[in-house]
Amino acid sequence: MIQSSTKIACFTEQIESDMMWGIYASNATGFALEYDFKQNIITQTNNDLNYPCKSANILCTLFPVHYGQSRIDATAYVTYLYQSYLLYSAGLNNPDGWFSSFLPCPDLFMSKKIALYKSTDWAPEKEWRLFFDTDCTSMSNAQYVKINYKPHAIYLGRKCNEISQKIITNIALEKDIPVYKMTIDPSANNYTLHAECISE
Repeated sequence: MIQSSTKIACFTEQIESDMMWGIYASNATGFALEYDFKQNIITQTNNDLNYPCKSANILCTLFPVHYGQSRIDATAYVTYLYQSYLLYSAGLNNPDGWFSSFLPCPDLFMSKKIALYKSTDWAPEKEWRLFFDTDCTSMSNAQYVKINYKPHAIYLGRKCNEISQKIITNIALEKDIPVYKMTIDPSANNYTLHAECISE
């Protein structure tokens, strides 16, 4: 239930990680988008999508993923969700929030915490997750939503083919987005990736 109603976009700090390119960009043949969240502009954004609720409130929040050996205990929260579901199934609605007077939520942030805990095996990814919340039911129920936020830069994988590179570069030029290509110095004694600017 939580997974189907939550919209999440995943990001990493590791643009120079060959492992990340191998796993998430078709063995370095794909591309990555860089975003600058320092100004926190994306936390409040307007909805210009084709949904019935034209004036929907949209909130986007960005959090780092927590890595550890212990799984988060969500027993109390899952029990709360099940009890709430039983009340709704019985035909009781909650127009004024009166459920909370006798069935309080044990942790208002648990739905996000569940998605922010991962095994330490994944720690090298240095992942961040962007959560999308809205009061528009049709948007919340949609498979995915679009948020208008311009990329800061585009990075091409070191194995990206010429056709893909040309298409992406042309689009980036139209939108005034710099393009970089990841490379490994053939004379270096390590596998460190470097980003070379190919279009500004």
